[in-house]
Amino acid sequence: MPLGAWPRVTLAAIRLQLDETKLRVQRGGDPAGQRKLITNKLKVEKAQVVQQQHELADRERQHAESQLTVEAMIEAWHPEAMVDTIPDGARAVRRMFELHLSPDAGNTRVVDVTPGDIRRAVRTLIDAGKISTGISLHMYTNAMFVWAGRRKPWRLLFEANPVEDVDIEQHAACGLSGLVRARSRRRRNH
Repeated sequence: MPLGAWPRVTLAAIRLQLDETKLRVQRGGDPAGQRKLITNKLKVEKAQVVQQQHELADRERQHAESQLTVEAMIEAWHPEAMVDTIPDGARAVRRMFELHLSPDAGNTRVVDVTPGDIRRAVRTLIDAGKISTGISLHMYTNAMFVWAGRRKPWRLLFEANPVEDVDIEQHAACGLSGLVRARSRRRRNH
């Protein structure tokens, strides 16, 4: 059992420590065993503190991830998805998201996105006669959610791709028939 190191500890202090240790042993104590128990207890407590720190960090990370928005997903997806696209095409896709998805759904948390959010954005374009833009928005938004479904932390934020529940063919057909009716009315009025 270590009693101290000379010259840092005086010989008198070391002798005093030795006498105290002998006295404890004579009375049935186990100073070395007690020291090991204390050391082991400190190791266990330190491990518990480290475990608690890891759990806290995981909870904070999960909370931060659950707060990720559609806009953050666009920012993560766009550079990777558009790497092989010509610059003008990549800018057009980004602009389409900025104009038609971000205003209504950009600040929506990914965990809260519903098919209705996507349907509303697409339907607004189709009702305005921008059928090809509505179809493109649907297509690129679907591609983004498919991409997200394969990557952490995004895949942990939704169970099913909300874009898959939006029937673009039905919306486009309704938009086309409405467009044809509007054009025929205009022709009749002229």
